Amino acid sequence: MLASECIRHVNTRWVEKRALAGLLRRSVLPARVALDVGCGIRPQTLVWPDLHICVEGHDEYVEYLRARCSESPRYMVMHSSWKDALRIMPSNSVDTVFALDFIEHLTKGEGFEFLAQAERVARRQVVLFTPLGYFPQSYEEDHETDRWGMHGGYWQTHRSGWTPEDFPAGWEFIACRDYHTHDRHGRLDEAAGCFWAIRTFPQTDAAGATAGLWEWQMWSQTMFHRHAPAWCLRALRALRAALQPAGYVKV
Repeated sequence: MLASECIRHVNTRWVEKRALAGLLRRSVLPARVALDVGCGIRPQTLVWPDLHICVEGHDEYVEYLRARCSESPRYMVMHSSWKDALRIMPSNSVDTVFALDFIEHLTKGEGFEFLAQAERVARRQVVLFTPLGYFPQSYEEDHETDRWGMHGGYWQTHRSGWTPEDFPAGWEFIACRDYHTHDRHGRLDEAAGCFWAIRTFPQTDAAGATAGLWEWQMWSQTMFHRHAPAWCLRALRALRAALQPAGYVKV
């Protein structure tokens, strides 16, 4: 089944793995301020916001993030649980809340609480990625390291499974039945599914040509940072650092 042959069932689109990325990138809106909850050591790369707030609770992950992001003023790393972080965030205070490979690490009750808080905080979108149904993953031994070679087993354990039917009204879903071919132990006997859940809110803060221009600018910025070579990004960061003390606007 190709992307053009997506099966729409209510508000769920089922696609093959190779069609998933393209469809997703057309569905995620640009954002100036993004809240990236439970990002581990890999912050989201779907959008390139002016302010990227990474919320992470595990000490080792936070240390890694702070070292990795120290040269970029776009990032703010919060060493906090998701509950505390979202509790202090005002309503409609960020453009997009991202929760990628996150909600399955919560209990079901905590997951529903998170969804409610995420919808309260976001003004444009909530974007979530999770396995389709329960995907077993646990770290029972104290000496076991996680997939990044760190001691985040507690944070990597799966405590719930989700399907589109679990979500309240207003969400849309892009799903794949054979996305995961491996777990942390090796190749799976049968591939497991995944889905993206997206909640998009009506926009009232901009309209017409102004909104269209802003969307184009944010999309261009995202594409540049996603595909530009590392040496180019380093050079731009160095140039920005050199110009800012002289009173120049951010490059």
